[in-house]
Amino acid sequence: MLLLLVLLSGFLAFCRYLWIQRQKRGTPFAAQIAVGNTIRTVVEQGMRRAEVMIKGAGLGRDAALRAIRRSDILLSFVRNVTPMLHNGCRPPKKRRV
Repeated sequence: MLLLLVLLSGFLAFCRYLWIQRQKRGTPFAAQIAVGNTIRTVVEQGMRRAEVMIKGAGLGRDAALRAIRRSDILLSFVRNVTPMLHNGCRPPKKRRV
């Protein structure tokens, strides 16, 4: 699981790769633990306010957001930046034999 915290100026403030056992990797528990550890670190560094942009689908997204809300950080806004699906490019013509 990769967590990135970027300052509003565009500089990378914090990056953490968290290794979780295979069977627990895609669970809400894993997301909650990862976000909790990251939030604890940045609060110690002095961060008080945040703007959250969440990308992706699944239960882990909701658990991560709940962990952020339970922390001491005030949220300015929460934005869902999951890309919208479309039909994609046109497939090539069928092969004629």
